[in-house]
Amino acid sequence: MADPTLVNGKWLVPKDPDDKRWYKFGFAKDLTDSGTTAASVTAILSGVTLGTVTDGQPNPRISGTDVLVFLSGLDVTDGALNFCTARLVCANGEQIDRTMWYVREDH
Repeated sequence: MADPTLVNGKWLVPKDPDDKRWYKFGFAKDLTDSGTTAASVTAILSGVTLGTVTDGQPNPRISGTDVLVFLSGLDVTDGALNFCTARLVCANGEQIDRTMWYVREDH
């Protein structure tokens, strides 16, 4: 999978509509700057769906200072808004959103 590219203030990630994989959202700098830790996470989705995980762990999940989200599918309609926002709630009550936008790339 290609790394996200920042274009006009949006993190764009190429995604094949058939891919089912983990995507990582980094929060290390935010957590360090705020002097806090991650408490919980939710995913806000459009055009992509949460994939089914088989390891018994939550999706999305916190892994240290990162959030991991297992995604599948992609809305291939012209002009579709395909994104995932990882909404992290910190131990100090702060909320931080990180969004990635997915653009079609067929493999």
